[in-house]
Amino acid sequence: MTMTRDGNTVWHVRSGKWSWPPGNELSGRRLGIVGTGQIGLRVAEIGKAFRVSNVIGYDPIRNDKFSAIGGEYVQSLATIFLHSDIIVIACALTAASKGMVNRRMLKLLRPDSILINCARGAIIDQKALTEMLKEGRFRAGLDVYEGLEGEELPPNHPLRSVPERPVDFHSTDPYTWRNTFFPGWIAA
Repeated sequence: MTMTRDGNTVWHVRSGKWSWPPGNELSGRRLGIVGTGQIGLRVAEIGKAFRVSNVIGYDPIRNDKFSAIGGEYVQSLATIFLHSDIIVIACALTAASKGMVNRRMLKLLRPDSILINCARGAIIDQKALTEMLKEGRFRAGLDVYEGLEGEELPPNHPLRSVPERPVDFHSTDPYTWRNTFFPGWIAA
């Protein structure tokens, strides 16, 4: 669990505070999912396990399984951005979804909102995203970037200049993940 928390939590504990810092609890938060296919459905199931208050979804193709676990569909993408504490982008990149999370959508997010993109970078307007993250308009977790699907973020990429960089690499390979984050320094 410690590996999944941001560095602020580690420093919070190291400074002698044992209580959970505010703002990191999933329980009671509203989860919005853009794309309710297999990945979006799994995110909803995990959110339910962590007792999010409700799960709303936006997808032109309705998934009965999403509704069966208590997910509620909304009519517009803007509703997801207005009424969710955590927004997960999990839809396919298509002509319709390219750039659909634009500046107007990003402006709807509150400062305590978290935007997670685990789909494709081109779904979000990268310029607007970078500018708003630099301004501290919201928080984000990113592992996909427009034009760099599956590739390392170049050293001069604008997202690297965002304070508390919300970037990682896109990989579901457990071998790669294990050897990157646990390179032998964890006691057996």
